[in-house]
Amino acid sequence: MSRVALLKQAASSSTVKFLEVTRIHAKKPEAAICIFEGDDEKYYACRLSAILGQDLWAGINTGGRGPVLELRNLILQHPVYKVCRFFCFIDKDYDDWIINPDPDRIYITPCYSIENLYASRACFIGVLSAEFRVTDFNEMATEFAVCIDIFDKRMGEICDSLLPFNVWGKSRALMERDGKPIPKIFLNDATIDKLVRLDLTACTIAYDPKDISSLLKKSSNDDFCIDAVKEATASFDNASRMLRFRGKQQVEGFRRFLAALRNDFINGGGIIFKQKGKLKMEFDDQKDLLSELSQYAETPPCLRHFLHGKIIDMRN
Repeated sequence: MSRVALLKQAASSSTVKFLEVTRIHAKKPEAAICIFEGDDEKYYACRLSAILGQDLWAGINTGGRGPVLELRNLILQHPVYKVCRFFCFIDKDYDDWIINPDPDRIYITPCYSIENLYASRACFIGVLSAEFRVTDFNEMATEFAVCIDIFDKRMGEICDSLLPFNVWGKSRALMERDGKPIPKIFLNDATIDKLVRLDLTACTIAYDPKDISSLLKKSSNDDFCIDAVKEATASFDNASRMLRFRGKQQVEGFRRFLAALRNDFINGGGIIFKQKGKLKMEFDDQKDLLSELSQYAETPPCLRHFLHGKIIDMRN
């Protein structure tokens, strides 16, 4: 491991993050310390500020679900800081069976991750209205209807294309749950370009859905337990798969769709829009997307309930 990598690892350790807890509590003892996995703060920030108040919370980014829970344990074990006000925000991932060990302090997403809350029709409609100025009620109503129809079709095709990839990913999680040898697969290596070919007119699968090595070269179908594959496949019903698929690939597919739509919009490409329009947002980067589109992403009822419960506790 390089020196830079070692320094980064040390900087994100639970002990270093615990020092951040002490500093926040010393400076803002009434504030809620909100502990995130990483970039998730980009999603949660506006919701925390709207419900708790902008000055009544401070965030700590730990770099993963494990470090979030490790930091929680360090706080609870400390004789002084165990009484401070803190909340943890973690993703469910593929672990449908996860049991929340501390519902009063830990919020777990109802979907794979917060990225799934962007790749939705509700978020898309918000972006269309605020950024493209295309709604069901203005002079662009016809184009709006076409946009929604194409969005539904392409996202359905994206889900079809991502299903085998997610079955492999969840099968690995199931095998880990059951104490079986874990396939050595790195899901981040499955970039959207390796998964799908996407434009406004079609989305097709870019790998062999029956052969994981066509997507992840060092992997083999033989590495996977048949029972785990069956259970994973059965878990992805059509009604909820957009929420249960791995979020990073899901939101990247969404971003690519928005980028294609933007190109048609600013150039008057003729697929949807006949005349050129102006649009500042470029949809170039997934990390920027989490910040830029945060206000349009869905807010699950369970998150509203969790945060409203906290503001009541903080006022008492």
